[in-house]
Amino acid sequence: MRNSVGFCKLQEERKMKKKLIRERIIKHLADYKIKILKIDKNGIWRKKKYPHILPKEDWKKNIIPQTEYDQKIISEIKNKNIKLHQGFHHLTSSQALCFNLFYPIFFAEKFDLLLDKKLHKDYIFEYIKDENENTNFDLYVETNQAKYYFEIKYTENEFGKAKNDKRHEDKYEKIYKDKLKKFTGVTMEIFFRYYQLFRNLIYDDGYNIFVFPKDRSDLKDTIKYVIENHCKEQEEHIIILPIEEIVEIMLGSSDNKLIKHYELFRKKYLLY
Repeated sequence: MRNSVGFCKLQEERKMKKKLIRERIIKHLADYKIKILKIDKNGIWRKKKYPHILPKEDWKKNIIPQTEYDQKIISEIKNKNIKLHQGFHHLTSSQALCFNLFYPIFFAEKFDLLLDKKLHKDYIFEYIKDENENTNFDLYVETNQAKYYFEIKYTENEFGKAKNDKRHEDKYEKIYKDKLKKFTGVTMEIFFRYYQLFRNLIYDDGYNIFVFPKDRSDLKDTIKYVIENHCKEQEEHIIILPIEEIVEIMLGSSDNKLIKHYELFRKKYLLY
């Protein structure tokens, strides 16, 4: 009973911490919208106005302005027909964060500072490897040495779960059941509980990279739990890479344009 009470208390503390982090981020981004972007008008989401959401017509302002990279990123989005998420105009958008975080690295050819000493051969945002299975990776990078599958989180509450309904049961039987045999003890119920994580981890021909703020210990704990209990053999190919670490690496480069961008990135996303 004591252990059960202690566990419930720990879960409640984690839930409260997560809520406070999100509230701080939203307040910070609402201030950023007014002070940095000079936008007073609030954006709308599901018929309600929010101070941390941009008016839809100002979606481009979610790409960090006043750098060498903003117009190049916007051109890439258009030229490659990248489908923007419905909430891209939210300043909390993890898709916008992903573009702001990684595009300048590729433009400046600095991926070798991050994960691999070889230069990237290819990179694709919003990457789907198997159209039948249909997992969408925020970013895919391939070098001469390895493949990297990225999942980016910012204010999202958790990794996605799945409903235990007929549609998901059918998909489990037809697509996932055999793919999950490489892991340990993954029942259908466990798969649905950690649905997004396992859908990422079945792609084990490279590295699964999870990127989120360092104080999101809840996300880190979930990944560690899944590794320890279900995919210990894959552990060396699962990497947690805090956003702050990526920013510090780029700020340590000798590229002044890159340094300016990541100073502005930190001001937008990390100084909450």
